[in-house]
Amino acid sequence: MKKTQLFCGFIFFNLMIQFLQAQNPRIDSLKNELTNNKEANRFDILWGLAYELFDVDNFQALDYASQAHEFALIHRDTLSIVKSGRIYGQLLRRVDRVEDAIDVLNSVLFMAKRHKLKKELKIILNALATAHVERSEYTKALDYNFQSLVMREFEGDKREISVSLNNIGIVYFRIENYSLALEYFLKSVKLKEEISDSTSLDLIFINIGLCYGELKEYNESKKYFDQANIICYPNCSYNVVMAREFGLGYFWLAKKSYHESQMHFEKSLEISIREGSRRHQLENLIGLITLFLETNNFAKSKIYLDSIDQISQKDQYPELLASIYRSNAVYYDKVKNSTVSNLYFIKYSELRDKRLSEEINRDLFKVQAKMSERENLGQIESQGRILKLQEESLSQQKILIVMISVIGLLVTGLLIILFRRNRIKQRINILLDQKVKERTIELEKNRNDLKHAHDEQAHILSLVSNDLNSSLATIKGLSEAAKMDLPEEKIIYFKEAESMTQRLIGYVNRYHFNNKIK
Repeated sequence: MKKTQLFCGFIFFNLMIQFLQAQNPRIDSLKNELTNNKEANRFDILWGLAYELFDVDNFQALDYASQAHEFALIHRDTLSIVKSGRIYGQLLRRVDRVEDAIDVLNSVLFMAKRHKLKKELKIILNALATAHVERSEYTKALDYNFQSLVMREFEGDKREISVSLNNIGIVYFRIENYSLALEYFLKSVKLKEEISDSTSLDLIFINIGLCYGELKEYNESKKYFDQANIICYPNCSYNVVMAREFGLGYFWLAKKSYHESQMHFEKSLEISIREGSRRHQLENLIGLITLFLETNNFAKSKIYLDSIDQISQKDQYPELLASIYRSNAVYYDKVKNSTVSNLYFIKYSELRDKRLSEEINRDLFKVQAKMSERENLGQIESQGRILKLQEESLSQQKILIVMISVIGLLVTGLLIILFRRNRIKQRINILLDQKVKERTIELEKNRNDLKHAHDEQAHILSLVSNDLNSSLATIKGLSEAAKMDLPEEKIIYFKEAESMTQRLIGYVNRYHFNNKIK
């Protein structure tokens, strides 16, 4: 593959303008509000339009963002100035006004830091990093990306950390450190998988595919290009299709399948022209020139070299300009024009050395060393926190052991008390049982004595009753005999005696009956 770092996955979300605007009633609603509203909520309406048109119609969005920023500056509202400046700077970069974008973003960076507008600050840092990558100012880009990463790691949002890791990978890709770039891209994917977030995962897969291509691991490269297509299919955005086709162009070029390579480059070029992306047009044209120079098709190589000359503002992309010089040097060398070839080769060498000079590499190393130092300090701090937590844990364990011991002693004491009380109760119960038994025996004896006395009494009463009955019979017999021998006035005494005996027998019988019932 030849210089696929020129594309590297900083892909801008450009969609069909008319279709999306027709599908977005929010834009029409905001435009109506803007027409009928002269002052109140004007900033919110302008900012809302810039936001809704972002990557739909960037030129129209830029106009609204500019108006919103001017309005905020006039009214001196800090948050509004930062918000509008941030989106204004992002849009300036998207319409290839990179220098203006950097100026605007720097103007609101200080305010965002001073007033601790963390959400806006993270976006501004990313936007500045992207703009400096476009300018091949990799030291600044890496520094801004690391600042953003530190903020996101502090907040612990894995989704946002993943974005920063991908952006750092892009910087390393641009400076041709493909192994380190791949490491950051894979870290980004890992975080997204941990939280099941597929946002922009297709673009990161394309970046990984480009890395593997540069490392000449072509099967891995093709695998990730295919995975990117699987993730977004059938609703792949134009920027994803454009990126994938570009990567496949270099993949098939490395495989010497020139027809396949040309088809993919031309498809990506067609999309970049339709979307108005000068950068991506240049990248695909360089890819096609590389293909035709390799196949010695000098006529088509010259046509595409001339096409590049027609594209304005090429100097905004130093790494692309270096590749253009290189392509011209190779072309003129192959057509045997060594003078012109040498001139272009000198330009290429000077620009490449400027981009990847020792001084720049030293600066990059310093930024990376600072980041590594921060990570090491973070690890030391983390280990310190772990040790402190362990000490606190040991202290808490000691307290817990003491508390458990005290509770154990209390429980043991309580068990001893309960055991002793139980033993006392058992002894009392034994004594009570013994007393009850003794009393029972005594009661049974009394009952038996009473029963015996009662039985004797009943027997005596029975004898008395029998004797009385005998006496009554005798008296009755005497009374009958007296009736015949004694006069009437004497017989009455026998009747009185008979009556008295009869009553006595009745009393004895009733008493005897009652004793039987009892």
